[in-house]
Amino acid sequence: MPSCPIHGATMQLRQGRAAAFYGCARYPECRETAAVGLPGILCPLCQSPVVERVAKKSGKPFWPCSSRECEFIVWERPHLCRHNEACFGAERPRAIPDPRLDPVISGHEADDDVPF
Repeated sequence: MPSCPIHGATMQLRQGRAAAFYGCARYPECRETAAVGLPGILCPLCQSPVVERVAKKSGKPFWPCSSRECEFIVWERPHLCRHNEACFGAERPRAIPDPRLDPVISGHEADDDVPF
């Protein structure tokens, strides 16, 4: 759980109309809030969490930086790669090699008599 940047109190996970957010435990004295980011996905520009939002007109999801000063935004869902790093491109499914087409896997050399 993050701490409040104003006075250091712990922030509590709360549910708003649109999405979940962290709110200061000293509410209503302190109205400081923080966005709930995607787990493990940080902005490459400022290292703030990346959050999910929905465009008002089109209804399409997009993923901006949670810091309002940063201009980072992506239109494809970020994900963690195999090396546990944030990737901001389309997630490609792993290709399963076909043993009939790969001579190393099938144990055959590239001959004309290999049935397909």
